[in-house]
Order: sequence, then structure tokens, then C-alpha cells
Amino acid sequence: MRGNAQFKRLLIGLFVLASVGPIQRARLAKMLQQVLQDMYVDPAVLEQLNEEQRQILFLKMRQEQVRRWKEREEKAESEEKKINKTESTKRVDWLLGKDGYVWVWVMGEARGDKPYKQIGSETSAEARCLKMIKKW
Repeated sequence: MRGNAQFKRLLIGLFVLASVGPIQRARLAKMLQQVLQDMYVDPAVLEQLNEEQRQILFLKMRQEQVRRWKEREEKAESEEKKINKTESTKRVDWLLGKDGYVWVWVMGEARGDKPYKQIGSETSAEARCLKMIKKW
């Protein structure tokens, strides 16, 4: 919030240019804090400023808007990074067929495939062999 304090000092400087007493200065400081918080300036206050002071006030208000926006953007980016770190990096990409849908192959039904029963029996025979080898 360092930028906010600098902004307050600059705005107070705008109003202190006119010679005012300490009570008025305190009242102006409160009004300026409200201006910073609400980003709204009472038209009666604007009427009391000369053109140069108005331009400076609007410039500083715009700078405050930009500062707040950057602050929100940085916060959103850091939250997004936290979310991305917690998400799993594993993913599945599906192979698509000519029709644009997910490509599916059914074992034993394509041309040149062994029948499903034969594939299953070969697989189970291999598994039995491996099991026997591990026992030895």
C-alpha cells in the first residue's frame, strides 16, 4: 500500500496549496481518504479547485486506478499459478478417425486379426508360462 500513501500525500498537497488552517487541513485529509477509497470526488470540492489542480487530481486518480488494476491482475495470476500446480500433469489424447470421432478398434474384428478367443488363450498361456518361470 506504499503507492496509496504517496497518492494521499500528493492529493493533500493539491489542497494545501491554498493557505488553510490545521482544522481545515484535517478535514481535507479525511475527504481525500474518502476520495481514494471511493474514487469519487464531490462536485462541490471540484468547483473549489483551479483547472491545473483538477487535471492533477484526475491524473492521480487514474494512476490509482491503474495501480489497483495491476494489483488485482498480479493476485489473479498468482492464484492461477497455484491452481495449475495442484492440477495433475497427466492427460489422455484420443486418436481420431477419418470421421473426426474417437477411433475404436475391436480386437479380432478387423481384417487380418486373430479371433478374440485365440488372442485370449495365447495371452493366458503366456501368463501361465511367466508364472511357472517365476516359481523356478
